[in-house]
Amino acid sequence: MGTINSIILIILISIIFWNFTLKKVVEEKTKELKNSKLELEEQNDKLEEATKMLKESEKRFEALSKYSTDVIARFDSEFRHLYINPAAYKITNIHAEEFIGKTYLELGFPEKLVKKWENAIRIVFETAKPYETEFEINGHYFHWSLMPEFSNNDKNMKTYVSGVISSARDITERKINEQEIEYKSYHDELTGLNNRTYFNEKLDEYNKEYNLPLGIILADLNGLKITNDTLGHIKGDILLKKVAEILKTFNKYRSLIARIGGDEFIMLVPNKNEAEIREICDNIKKMCLESEKDPIRPSVALGYAVKEKNIDKFPVLFKKAEDNMYENKMYESESTNNSILISLEAMLRETTNETFEHSIRLKNNAVKIGEELNLSNEELKTLSLLADLHDLGKIGVPQKILQKPGALSESEWKKIKRHPEIGFKIANSYPKLNRIAEGILSHHERWDGKGYPRGLKGEEIPFLARIITIVDAYDAMITTRPYKKQMTKEEAIKELINCSGTQFDSDLVKIFIEKVLK
Repeated sequence: MGTINSIILIILISIIFWNFTLKKVVEEKTKELKNSKLELEEQNDKLEEATKMLKESEKRFEALSKYSTDVIARFDSEFRHLYINPAAYKITNIHAEEFIGKTYLELGFPEKLVKKWENAIRIVFETAKPYETEFEINGHYFHWSLMPEFSNNDKNMKTYVSGVISSARDITERKINEQEIEYKSYHDELTGLNNRTYFNEKLDEYNKEYNLPLGIILADLNGLKITNDTLGHIKGDILLKKVAEILKTFNKYRSLIARIGGDEFIMLVPNKNEAEIREICDNIKKMCLESEKDPIRPSVALGYAVKEKNIDKFPVLFKKAEDNMYENKMYESESTNNSILISLEAMLRETTNETFEHSIRLKNNAVKIGEELNLSNEELKTLSLLADLHDLGKIGVPQKILQKPGALSESEWKKIKRHPEIGFKIANSYPKLNRIAEGILSHHERWDGKGYPRGLKGEEIPFLARIITIVDAYDAMITTRPYKKQMTKEEAIKELINCSGTQFDSDLVKIFIEKVLK
């Protein structure tokens, strides 16, 4: 009996102990559950707060991007638009809401451009790093910056790229400026051809075996200095541009064409033999002859060489072409000078409205005085040329002043009085006119020293100029001009006598009246 009671007691004690232990475990577990609940509630609060902050951040992002002039967008991993701001419409003519959920390809953008965009987005997803690129659309250039957008994976809490945010900034003005700078670095501003810098950089590329035979053509514009000095730099520039346009027609041969000096051009023509290069030179000459005369046609001296083998040295061939060009230039210089002289005479007639008959009368009267003075044949030729071109400088005076019917203003008169100096400069620039330069400069000097431009007096005035002054004044008096009526022969002779010893050399006036006008 006692043993049974002991066993029962032990069982009761065990039950009480286990109940106590179980209660304690339950209490602890309950406490743990309560703590877990609190933690979950706290985490939930934090998650809700984070979600709220994220939504607020997205709202701020969209609010800020809404008024941005840059195009701002978000993409998912399949290149679909999650968001794009209104600035996109100015570039694409597509409203922002039409982008959402679509790729650029689905929106109809060019496939080549879409591939570039999608590749940039893919790089950001794969590397989780920013990426930048440039692209052109509808005539505008853009700098595209892409940034990864991060999120957490709920299963392993690892950070991953959940999207890509991009910003496209219009850099058209900067790009155009860069292109202009690059263009000016490699092009001649006047002609638009490549310049020496570009030629030097491209020379090695052309000087390759696959371009053989390689033709080297050098062209030198004939008479540029004389044209600049006589007709002005504007006319010289016109000649340079005409030559450039002619040379550009040979770009069809993959030619490298450059202006390498003031009046020098070079062409490298790949895969052309000597006969073909010679034909190109002939065509250049022909095109110059057929071009418009304004006021003269362009004329170029050409020289060429052909690189047949890779072992041929380019500098040697260049020198050969250059020597050939200068030899042709010497041969053609006379023809060029004659062409310019004819153009000068034509311009003088057009500018001053002086008739051919007026020029003939002046030359005849001047030469008759010279014959009475027993001048040599060479002096008579010079006198005749001076009579023809003494007013050469008037091509540098505005035509509206020369042909003004009324009285000239003081400033207009100053411009008129510059024509002897202009003519002197022109004549000194042209070899055939050197001998009449002093006569041109002095044909408005007076015997009494009150003339212009130097105020020479008496015999200080070149002899031939004194003759021209008389015959020119006489012909002006007997000819109707816009600003005065013509005189009779008798009235003109009387005026010459009245001005003898003041305006004119009296001895020459006497010879002119008694021997030439008799």
